[in-house]
Amino acid sequence: MSPALKATTGYDKQKSMEAFRTSERYVPIILIAIGKAAKPDHPTVRLAVDDVAFFNEMPKE
Repeated sequence: MSPALKATTGYDKQKSMEAFRTSERYVPIILIAIGKAAKPDHPTVRLAVDDVAFFNEMPKE
């Protein structure tokens, strides 16, 4: 089974900073859980990275 990555929203940012002993100079933006899934997740539609990310230039229309 391949590793699973899940972005988590709705978490307590202050408690996560305390739990991970994060300096006040950092601002928590997103929490990502990394691990192995116990069972397969529901299927989703994923866009190719080239369709949503650009490097050093805007896409040509």
